[in-house]
Amino acid sequence: CMEGAAEHSIWYRFEATQEGILDLRAITRGWDATIAISPGVPTGEDSFSDCGTGDAYVEVEAGETYYIAVYAREAGTARGTLSFTADFSPKSVFTTIDAVSLTAGGSIAVSGTYTCSGKKPLGFVTIRVAPNTRSESSVDIQDIVCTGTPQPYSAEVAPVKGRWRGTVEVEVSAFICGAIACEQEAAETTFAVPR
Repeated sequence: CMEGAAEHSIWYRFEATQEGILDLRAITRGWDATIAISPGVPTGEDSFSDCGTGDAYVEVEAGETYYIAVYAREAGTARGTLSFTADFSPKSVFTTIDAVSLTAGGSIAVSGTYTCSGKKPLGFVTIRVAPNTRSESSVDIQDIVCTGTPQPYSAEVAPVKGRWRGTVEVEVSAFICGAIACEQEAAETTFAVPR
């Protein structure tokens, strides 16, 4: 997970009962502690998905078990006390797509809601039509409000050129950052463009 030694490892197990973010912190004196996280039983170096020196976080899924190793990065330095904390925050970012329609001007109008807690002050909502294609077009909504209750959004997405045709995928994603980490939630639907 990180270059250097992996001495004097201490292992923890976290069984996630709901989706959210696990914030981990290791405090030591006189030596650097690395935190490495493996979703499921680790079988080798490639098992570790997230790591950090002193602190780390990982998005966890309900029903999954995570194995956490805390160890010294430099050989022969691990002496003294390790203080380790793990704080869990339930998932707090959600999105919906409530309506999709074609406007008189040829844009696709998308509306719905996003939800984020008051502790998530920075982020945006992106509405993408025909994502990952040559026709992809998107609109970002920057002025979001996080109150813990659903907030409405609406936007019109114009085609890159010409007009929208056939059935297109519509994707709305909210990307919200707080003090600990960033969360992303997406909703998808398809829309048959009227002729």
